[in-house]
Amino acid sequence: MGGRAMENNQSILSGIAPAELVELFRLMIQDELKRFKDNLPEIILNRPKMGFAFPFKEWFSNPKYSRAQTGKDFSEMHTRLKSNQLHWSQFFTLLMLEEYPHAH
Repeated sequence: MGGRAMENNQSILSGIAPAELVELFRLMIQDELKRFKDNLPEIILNRPKMGFAFPFKEWFSNPKYSRAQTGKDFSEMHTRLKSNQLHWSQFFTLLMLEEYPHAH
């Protein structure tokens, strides 16, 4: 969008409460989905809202990540992470404790 068009949209939306904007966008999306009702199964059209899971385990399973962060070898922890003996959040906590030892 050009600068002027963006300014006009911002001024139009500035007087609308956030909850009303969410409802407005929800209705707009529902309206757009109606175009696809003949092409998409009902289960997709009316599925419940789903969140997005970040692939932390996959990211932290790469040994290059922790070596780049700390300069240290975490091969034992990577093995435990990949074999589900260590949760990604535990790995991340241990990594941060190594990275910032003065913080604890």
